[in-house]
Amino acid sequence: MKLVPLGPDAKLARLATGVAAAAVLVLTAVLVPLAKFQLGDKGWRLLQDTAGPAFWPLAAVAALGACLLLAYALGLHHRPRLGLTLVILPALLATAGAALGVYGAHAAEVAPARGGDEVLARLAASLATPVWALVLASGLAAAGGVVLGARELARARALGLPWMPLLAALGTITAVNTWSSYAKLPPRPLLSLLVAAALLGPLLAAAAWGQEEPPEAEPGGGASLILCLLLSLGAALAAVGAEALVFRAAALYAQGPGAEAHDHAMSLGGARGMTIRMASGAVALIGTLLTITVAFGRIRHHLRPPSRRSTPLVATALVLVAVATLGAAVHRHSVNRAIDRANRLPAATDRLAPTATTPRPTATTPRPTATTPRPTATTPRPTTRP
Repeated sequence: MKLVPLGPDAKLARLATGVAAAAVLVLTAVLVPLAKFQLGDKGWRLLQDTAGPAFWPLAAVAALGACLLLAYALGLHHRPRLGLTLVILPALLATAGAALGVYGAHAAEVAPARGGDEVLARLAASLATPVWALVLASGLAAAGGVVLGARELARARALGLPWMPLLAALGTITAVNTWSSYAKLPPRPLLSLLVAAALLGPLLAAAAWGQEEPPEAEPGGGASLILCLLLSLGAALAAVGAEALVFRAAALYAQGPGAEAHDHAMSLGGARGMTIRMASGAVALIGTLLTITVAFGRIRHHLRPPSRRSTPLVATALVLVAVATLGAAVHRHSVNRAIDRANRLPAATDRLAPTATTPRPTATTPRPTATTPRPTATTPRPTTRP
């Protein structure tokens, strides 16, 4: 007969606290170095220069979120209501980045320009702020998902091995890296790390709920598990969205005027085809959805509807995620509209082509005249004499 303890296992609680704290510290420590490695020195400098004054304020908001995450990770039992805070800051970063991106696209469109290719280069520069905001939001959301998944593990009575979610997560990471090699993309360690961290939260939750005896009842009312799955999906969406914007910026720079714009395009990885860009995001998103679905299927029999105390938290989190997604859609629409208008404008090189003011041959151009020497009677001619 197997005896199941009545309360949570203290060893699992310590393990969960260590995993949560380590995930926050590791993501905070390696996010910027991996971003610099993935973009390269030129791409990183370009990101900082074009993001402008918004670069460091967004980084400060992310640092504040990392501090809150670490505080939450070190006190998993004592702060059950801070789960909503883990959703607010990533959603705020993504929404702010989208708003600044819309403003930048509008400014690039209305500013005086010599041609449409110059407008395209300015639109590419306006994408730096949304990229940086989405990278920070993805890191915070992934760390938040790990912390909430560890909170489920801290309340568990026994540890289970979630085979199917684990295989789905490993398959997703393998597919992301394999596609990068097949499509001859630059190294993508930041995307791989963010997707792996986003999948770790559901894995921890599935390990806690995979036993016959579910974890101890949550004091806050059952909201942390739903928020964990929501943060994991949001982290993958933000990471994929940031990479898609980098690809698009490279494609826009490639159409810009001068050698500097082409150098910017190459520093961001070079212009990529639409199929490569769409497939790169689809591989990560499909794998994330598969992992979350398998993890949810493992614990669906033990789930209960959220209590009255936790329902407003879940509803607020869903509204925040919806607002951030709507902001990203509005930004995408504004950029598409600006690109369409820029394509209708003549390029700056076209304005340098010959026009009606180019000097043409006139009546003053020297032409052959009657003064041209011709054969005369004095010219010796052959005769019939020997």
